[in-house]
Amino acid sequence: MAISNLYPAEGPTLNLNFANSRILDRRITFERTTTGTYMGRDGLIKTAAADEPRFDHRYQNGQVESLGLLIEAGSTNLVNHSTYFASASSPRWVNYFPATATITTGIDAPDGTNTAVRLTCNNTGSSLLRVEFDAFTPNGTDTYTASFYVRKISGTTANNNELTCDLHDGSPSTNYLPQLVTNQWVRIVVSGVPSNSLKSFFDLLSDRTTDYVLDFWGVQIERKSFATSYMPSSGIQGSRGKDIPTISGSNFTDWYNPTEGSIFVKYSMKGYYATDGFNRIFEISDGGNQNRFTALLRGTNSDIYEGWGIAGVGNVDFNTVFINFNEFYTWAAGFKYNDYQRYSRDRNGNIDSLTDDSLLINNFNPTELNIGYEAIGDNRQLNGHISQLVYYPTRLTNEQLQNLIK
Repeated sequence: MAISNLYPAEGPTLNLNFANSRILDRRITFERTTTGTYMGRDGLIKTAAADEPRFDHRYQNGQVESLGLLIEAGSTNLVNHSTYFASASSPRWVNYFPATATITTGIDAPDGTNTAVRLTCNNTGSSLLRVEFDAFTPNGTDTYTASFYVRKISGTTANNNELTCDLHDGSPSTNYLPQLVTNQWVRIVVSGVPSNSLKSFFDLLSDRTTDYVLDFWGVQIERKSFATSYMPSSGIQGSRGKDIPTISGSNFTDWYNPTEGSIFVKYSMKGYYATDGFNRIFEISDGGNQNRFTALLRGTNSDIYEGWGIAGVGNVDFNTVFINFNEFYTWAAGFKYNDYQRYSRDRNGNIDSLTDDSLLINNFNPTELNIGYEAIGDNRQLNGHISQLVYYPTRLTNEQLQNLIK
């Protein structure tokens, strides 16, 4: 096959390269009812206004890497004060053993403010830094995830070589000492199923005799199996609305071909939407639950997902695909009447494919593209990043589709 045949003769009519452009295409309508945070290209935590998209970044191999458009479901931070707050009454931050550890405020934080706090331990007795919050009682079966930022300034000793955090002296709990990097902020994330008894505090450092000097900031507890973007709180629980990016009306029909097409997506995912999964990568839809062509992710544990698509009253069967959270994957599909072919790469670099000859695209009259969410129900956001989404108005050859996901 000639090399030229690996590439489409006709260019895409939609090319959303969020990771490189860091801007929202003018055809996209973006909604979110609250502010939201993300990492900016300077490595600092930023706050986006309501209805403002978030182009997220991360530290990778010592460099700030652009991730693309961040799309998350709504969430709640159960902690009343996500940054240091001292008070005569709860909820507050408490240094339980001031004789063996001291608190210093006004420390530079990951968002560029001076709202972090420093705990200086003197290695003569137990240190314990506690964050109190309004009490709640888990059901004993749901997973909760705690997250916070910590920076090691100095220190070499800890009893049992541990620095532990825990929720009300129980799960979720972890030893985060191995994750620390001197003079660098690290976000610690720990998930677990707490018992069905009242919870009213989270210990950032729990009963350790140590000489460590540690900075803390940005404490968060969520009722889900993974951590979402930081939700600041000051007096009441923090919250974030869901992200809803849409192309509809003439902004949709101007580039969409109703008889055939091909789509390429590069995406990453943080965790399940819920117990049933169904996190959407994208959806071409008429706004209902029948007439849609979609790619989604579904899991029964932390690394098994299934992708599938439907259109009209026809269903495209799904395959099992193995991926890892917070890593990027590529997905491409071409389709027309009774002709559907999908290719994707798994976490080992293997190509997974799916063929179906029952796609009833002739019964399909879509009106919108939903990016990283579904049009109905709870929206089932991706909970991750869309790095790039490209649409071609023709059914590309199988060779061309495979070339896209390299």
